[in-house]
Amino acid sequence: EVNSAKLRGITTWTYSELLGWISKQKKTIAVAGTHGKTTTTAILSFLLAKAGLDPSWVIGTGHVAGLPAHGHAGEGAFFVTEADDYKRAADDPAPKFLDLHPYSAIVTSIEHDHPDLYPTLEDCIEAFRKFIAKVNTTGFIVVNGDDANITTLRQEFPHKRYLSFGFHDDVDYHIHPLERKDNQNTWFFISTKEKQYGPFILPLPGWHNLFNATAAIITALQIGVTEDSMKEHLPDFETVERRFQVLGQKGDITVVDDYAHHPTAIAATLDAAKQRYPGKPIWCFFQPHTYSRTKALLQDFATSFRDADEVLVTDIFGSAREKEVTITAQDLVAEIAKHHEHVRYVPFDDLLSFMKQNVPANAVVITMGAGDIYKIGKDFLK
Repeated sequence: EVNSAKLRGITTWTYSELLGWISKQKKTIAVAGTHGKTTTTAILSFLLAKAGLDPSWVIGTGHVAGLPAHGHAGEGAFFVTEADDYKRAADDPAPKFLDLHPYSAIVTSIEHDHPDLYPTLEDCIEAFRKFIAKVNTTGFIVVNGDDANITTLRQEFPHKRYLSFGFHDDVDYHIHPLERKDNQNTWFFISTKEKQYGPFILPLPGWHNLFNATAAIITALQIGVTEDSMKEHLPDFETVERRFQVLGQKGDITVVDDYAHHPTAIAATLDAAKQRYPGKPIWCFFQPHTYSRTKALLQDFATSFRDADEVLVTDIFGSAREKEVTITAQDLVAEIAKHHEHVRYVPFDDLLSFMKQNVPANAVVITMGAGDIYKIGKDFLK
């Protein structure tokens, strides 16, 4: 279709170029980071919509509970969108988020990822450097103050207005988790030197979602959403598709699906599972995503499954990005086995039968990865 359009002289745009055009029409809040983009974008869009601001948004997932769709053209002044650091197109290595024109931004984290595009961490940082430079000086940037790479980078742009959050004392918005009153929700408040906000109730587990929600709350406060509105509506935010999504139960076995495919995200998701389901065995069925990522971050992957009771690794989802097989799932299993007693390789075609025959009663099954592993959990429930 694209080739036909070009032959006919019809103008063609990449996805990121379209977002860039939209971002010129609105006050754009661009949500960037190695982790948490989708969830943070969804929470912020949800909070603005519930406050009656009728924002526009584009969220990189198929479904967001509580919102009419994952994309919306609102009448309000603000456009909330994910800011993707991956390349614009197969033949164009420019990062997608450099097509945006942000009035304000959120930067959740900066870690080494997409090694097929960014061979080193410094290459990743350089892309984010260019992104931060594009944020309008009349706006603001909400940043994870506990992330060393972000802290270093923001010092290069002292004329920008930053609002930092985290657990450290030297951030602008300090996160205070509250003692859990149940296993389904995360309770917390945030404070500045002048004021305390909350308590807030977030129906998502894990410290990573605490960071995502805090970034959204700070941003919403800056553009006029009231604390009372967020306290009222945040408990109604359920989940984002493929982000700790509870697919259902079969007997007393719970099936959860998650998009985690980077070592940090894997560890955070499994930690969240332990919080949400205390005392239950956690069985993680992991599908590695891309050969380049698996190879470049092999040692980090090896230690990221500590909170799973059983780890089942299936074939690497190579993606259309790469053709050469440079590492295998068995190589990853061998590395994980140095740190985890219960890990094994299961071919993808055998996953469903393995799951049916081996998962014990009362277990929590997590299908994990950015490929098509989610199909196995759905088939198991059927």
